[in-house]
Amino acid sequence: TGNSCDGGGGISSTGSLTVNGYSVISGNTAAFGGGGIDNGGTLIIDQSTIAGNKASTNGAGIRNFSGTLTMTASTVSGNQAFRSGGGVYNYTATAKITNSTISGNQADTGGYSGGGIQNGDAGSTYINTNLTLLNDTIYNNSSSSPGANLYSNNFNATMSTQNTIFANANGNGSQDIAGYVSSQGYNLIQNPTGVSGFVGTDI
Repeated sequence: TGNSCDGGGGISSTGSLTVNGYSVISGNTAAFGGGGIDNGGTLIIDQSTIAGNKASTNGAGIRNFSGTLTMTASTVSGNQAFRSGGGVYNYTATAKITNSTISGNQADTGGYSGGGIQNGDAGSTYINTNLTLLNDTIYNNSSSSPGANLYSNNFNATMSTQNTIFANANGNGSQDIAGYVSSQGYNLIQNPTGVSGFVGTDI
C-alpha cells in the first residue's frame, strides 16, 4: 500500500506471481500503467482485493500487458485510470475472471472507455487479446465514453461472458458494454445499448 513507480505502483511482474490468502493491494500509483499490479508474465489472483490504486495511463487496478491473468473470488474496486481500464486493462494478453466483483472503478478524461474493464485497444492490429468472464458482477464503473463497465475492441480482441451481471454504468459511458461480446448465456445487462452478441437466455 502507498507505493509509487513508473509502471506497477504496487507490484511489477514479468515472471510467475500468485496473490492469494486475502491479500490487499491498495493506494498505489503508477506514472504509466498498472497502478496496483503491472503484469507481463503469469499472474494468479485468488480471494484478494485490488482497490484504490491510480495510473496516469491504463490499468489502474491491474494492467495485463502481454501476460496471462487468472483471477478468482476477488474484488477490484475504486481504482482510477486517467486513460482506459480503470479496474482491469487487458491488452495483447489473456485473462479469465471468475466469481469476482469489479466495481466503482473509473476511466477518466479525454474520451476513454472501459471504466471497469478494457479488453484490447483502439487502433491496434494485435489480435491475441482474449477475455473470459464467468459468474462475475461488473457494476457502478464510470468512463467518459461508451462502455463504462466493459469495453471490448471489435477488431483486435475477443471475449466471452456467462452468468455475469452488468449494471449501473456511470458517466458518458452509461451504456454497460461497448463492442462485440460472445455470450455463453445467462447474463444480466441493465443497459445493452451499443453491444452485440447476446443470446435469448440473457436479459
